[in-house]
Amino acid sequence: MKNFSSLAVIAWALAGSGTVMAQDGAGDADVQQAAAAPASVDDEFSIVVTAQRREQNLQDVPVSVAVTSGAALEKANISNLENLSVRTPGVRIAQAPATDQMHIRGTGSGFNPGFEQSVATFVDGVYRGRARSSRASLFDVERVEVLKGPQTTYFGNNAIAGAFNIASRKPEFDFGYNATLLYAPAHEEYVAEAGVNVPLGDTLAARVAGRFSGMDGYIENTRTGDKGPHLRDFIGRVALRWEPSDNWSTDLRVDYGRNRDTSTLSAEVTSCPPPVEFGGPRGYCARYLGDFGAQADTRLDYSSTAGPSLFEYDMLEIALSNSIMLGDHELSLISSYFDHEVLVVTDVLPFPYDGVFGAPMAASVLQTEDYQQYTQEIRLSSPVGQTVEYMVGAYFLRGDLDMNWNTGYWFAPFSNLPPIAAAGFPANSPVVHAVANEQRETTLSAFGALTWNVSDRLRMVLGARYARVKKRADRYAPVGVAREYLMEDFVPVSPAAQAAAAALIGLSIDDEFIIPSRTDDKFMPSAVVQYDLSDDVMAYASYTSGFKAGGYGFSTSDSFGPENVDAYEIGAKGSLFDRTVNFNLALFWSDYSNLQEATQILVVNDPNDPSDDAFRSIVGNSAASRAKGVEFGLQVRAATGVKLYGDIAYLDSKYRDYPGAPCTLIDALNITSCSTNMGGVRRAFSPKWSGSVGADLTAPLGDLDFSLNPSMYFSSRYFQQVANGDRLLSQPAYAKVDLRAAIGAPGGKWEFAVIGKNLLDRTTASYRQVIPTANGSIQALADRPRSVAFQLTLRN
Repeated sequence: MKNFSSLAVIAWALAGSGTVMAQDGAGDADVQQAAAAPASVDDEFSIVVTAQRREQNLQDVPVSVAVTSGAALEKANISNLENLSVRTPGVRIAQAPATDQMHIRGTGSGFNPGFEQSVATFVDGVYRGRARSSRASLFDVERVEVLKGPQTTYFGNNAIAGAFNIASRKPEFDFGYNATLLYAPAHEEYVAEAGVNVPLGDTLAARVAGRFSGMDGYIENTRTGDKGPHLRDFIGRVALRWEPSDNWSTDLRVDYGRNRDTSTLSAEVTSCPPPVEFGGPRGYCARYLGDFGAQADTRLDYSSTAGPSLFEYDMLEIALSNSIMLGDHELSLISSYFDHEVLVVTDVLPFPYDGVFGAPMAASVLQTEDYQQYTQEIRLSSPVGQTVEYMVGAYFLRGDLDMNWNTGYWFAPFSNLPPIAAAGFPANSPVVHAVANEQRETTLSAFGALTWNVSDRLRMVLGARYARVKKRADRYAPVGVAREYLMEDFVPVSPAAQAAAAALIGLSIDDEFIIPSRTDDKFMPSAVVQYDLSDDVMAYASYTSGFKAGGYGFSTSDSFGPENVDAYEIGAKGSLFDRTVNFNLALFWSDYSNLQEATQILVVNDPNDPSDDAFRSIVGNSAASRAKGVEFGLQVRAATGVKLYGDIAYLDSKYRDYPGAPCTLIDALNITSCSTNMGGVRRAFSPKWSGSVGADLTAPLGDLDFSLNPSMYFSSRYFQQVANGDRLLSQPAYAKVDLRAAIGAPGGKWEFAVIGKNLLDRTTASYRQVIPTANGSIQALADRPRSVAFQLTLRN
């Protein structure tokens, strides 16, 4: 903590002296506590949120929430949830080969795509059920609310760890437009985004928006000759608002997204040779060092020797929302259809080698995912301001998922090993495991909340949800032969040859799941007591019971049961010194049981030949954990045009019990199969300390407005895999500095800005994992280095 706490103190000291200046809603501080339009000049920190599905001031909501305005996202050039998460204390999102990782307060869904999402994403109240869909979420938004802790009452689908509640920009009845152009020369990044509001009469309005974006990349791939990530993305929206009367409004939104990205997972080799306690390089690491000697690149330096990788994504979402006033009650109806298709290819062994028998890479994974989701939500809300207020509702979800997971085991001549060859596997043939899964899911739930305003200062809220989740899954998992990295030429081999290969490599070839259908249900109560200590300060205490349904391993034939949590939180929010200072404080304690975990155990086929080593996946309810900590936020209006911000989180998230967990990398050496109990070990993606500080300054410059917005965000060390204390699988502590300087016309009709990110050029990685065959060596996916972009914004 010392290496960045001192930077935080310096930043605050400079801000207090006026040396560090601020912006109007664009700095990293604004990313944490950004307001929508201020309620008034005298209360410019007022922030409207819908964390409880009603419009409320952030300071009045008894929930830990970090809010970011859409204007702040545009100004800071933050276009996805991953970039937002690194600037939000206690939140981590990482793009990974198997599935994207989303964690809040140290809890997430792990690396198996069969898990329900612990951290849910909602856009205009519509649940997006797959992790990959989060990449298309931050577009043309009004605000993003990051809700921390279980969310089981107020949203259609419950979330056991937290939620991203995203509100899109709605059509307006006055003509208007906005446009942003951005270019970053060093990495050839470009963004062109525009939106227009068109009134179509007294009761109908439309909004059309779109964004083209791309990048040539910052990682040199010396094997393919390409740079990555090479991005070519588009997302667009058509929205209609119909208000036939004062008592009725209808919103129709159609979103379409398309990504055609290559060199997206150009991982780099590190820790090769491994530390001395590993006894020297092994497997492909030893081969790499032997072939290239001093020229072997084993540092995290934006240079990769991995094979081809790609990410292709197509998304369509249609959402219809109706709000109807029935007297003084509001009836809300939300219907949605969501469809996405995903294709991901990644190289598992990022060395400059092809596989055996003409295979294009030593090892690769190809995933396809086709998912359709239908949802319907209905809720009835009483008027506010009564002694007793209530909300009741029901929710339906149908999800159809088809997923293929093909793995090329091309790094060793497995087909020629005696047990496999004797079973009739074609000689001199590369081995491929092709897994096809189908899952049909139905979710039904009923929910409600009752608020009793005991007095002008005391409120009590009781909430509850009953959810019933039914799933049916089918599986086909043959072993066969393929030589193309897209594996379109796959041909299965005989059952006897499949069984022999599966036994040696550790593959799951069962054609059915152990439990092909399952139904999980849970009653989840919650309670909140809220008390106004003064007109401007309130305190609260809450309890929430949470639940995540069971499911299927997909990469294995395993099934697993539901995961549960009991979460407690006490907090305080308020304004001080004539509302020039806002603060937020939360202390939380969450006990998780029957954690759903996906781990890999090293299988050593020959202690003297690590090139035959493989990993066996294990998916199941394997652990219990506890997450506890403190979060504190402060916003200060120091003077006219000067605002200071700071947010910090302390997190202690550890396994309480985890039998059957993987051993340390050291212990796994020369042991055929190794597991242990990881009770007391810190969970992945849970830094002990994380936070951000920043300042915003706006001042007139002649006839123009000038703004300067420095910010810093930091994190202590955290694991990036389920790791038994292996520091090789962790991201070391870091602090990064951003700066935005802008000049524009009063009123914001136009603005030109220079945006610098990671100005100290700190090298970090978003993802790490052990390299198969080379225990002790790591592959890492580097984050973006220093960048400078030029941005032009226009609006009427």
